[in-house]
Formats: sequence, structure tokens, C-alpha cells
Amino acid sequence: MNEHAERTKAQPVEWICRHPTCVGEDGQPFKFTSDYPTCPKCSQTLPIVQLLALVHLIVPSLDGPLQGKNYKFFIACDPKRDYTATTKNREAASNRTSVINCPGCMKWLRDNNLSTIQDTTLLPVGS
Repeated sequence: MNEHAERTKAQPVEWICRHPTCVGEDGQPFKFTSDYPTCPKCSQTLPIVQLLALVHLIVPSLDGPLQGKNYKFFIACDPKRDYTATTKNREAASNRTSVINCPGCMKWLRDNNLSTIQDTTLLPVGS
């Protein structure tokens, strides 16, 4: 079975190469998008190449499919999705925009002219 078979199909699969000579322009380990875990720079594969966890943005909502403690939420890139994430599928979810790496969620932020999500963003006034 493919290692990332249970991940969302809507977003690209991102990998990170941990080979010491394979670094990106920022001096950090090289990251790349591919359906396969083979680094395009150094040709290393698993276990030197590792699947990056896909971190989605959860957005507070009045009618989202995800139930939180005080209100509902939705996943920005897939508003009808009724589960957040599991470690098995190497996905995570957060309302902290600084940790989001899902391209679809980042696009949602840009499309809505937002840089951060406050806990009360989509709640009615007075809640």
C-alpha cells in the first residue's frame, strides 16, 4: 500500500530530504513535491526522504461539519470534510496560521485576505 494513500487527494504530496548535502535555498533541508519519495536533487529515497505532515487550517464557523468545545469548525481547503486529521495519514490541523503548510488552506487565507484566524472570527457578535 502506498505510504500516503489515506492523505487528501486534493493537495500535493510534500517531502523533505534529510541528506546532509541536500539543502534548499534557505539553508534548511530540501523540500519538494512529488508522488514518489525520491529526491530530485540527490536521488536519495526512504528513509533519508521523509513525508512531510500536511497541516490544514481549521476555521471557526457557525455551521461547519466539525464540532469543537464551544463552536463548530471547517477545514479551509475542504469545508465539507467531517474529520480533522490523524497521525496515520500524516495530516494535522491547527488554527495557527504560522504552522499551516497545506497549499489549499494557504490559498483560502489569501482569497479571504486574512493573515491570522482569531478564535472569534466567524462567531456572531455577542457570543
